[in-house]
Amino acid sequence: MAEKTHYEQLLSMLCEKVGGLTEKVFTNTRPLAYEQMPDFIVVRLVNEDPYAATHDMGYVQYHIYVRDRQGGIENVPRMGELVEGVKSIYPFSNALATSNAKPVQLQSKSDGLGFHVTVIQYRLVIKL
Repeated sequence: MAEKTHYEQLLSMLCEKVGGLTEKVFTNTRPLAYEQMPDFIVVRLVNEDPYAATHDMGYVQYHIYVRDRQGGIENVPRMGELVEGVKSIYPFSNALATSNAKPVQLQSKSDGLGFHVTVIQYRLVIKL
């Protein structure tokens, strides 16, 4: 079996960080809503740009999806738990990356498919 690429290692590590918050964690793409999931997180590694010989700069986005209550109403308590859970794992520093403690958080919005989604973005220093 081939060794994981740096990108795969980094994305895997970022997913593992939120794996204890919800049963379902996906990379880059929101899955179809065919499964009855109460919530899930999509982890995206965006804008990985070369910066120096020792590191790149980039961003990780956590798209937190929580199934709506009846009538399309946001499940605020569960969304709050997941948002706080994602925020609690930052800042961090390990062999692959270092991240700041100040995220950009976008307003929770309906995705039109029965979920509300909140996006939290952190800046990363990606070690080479």
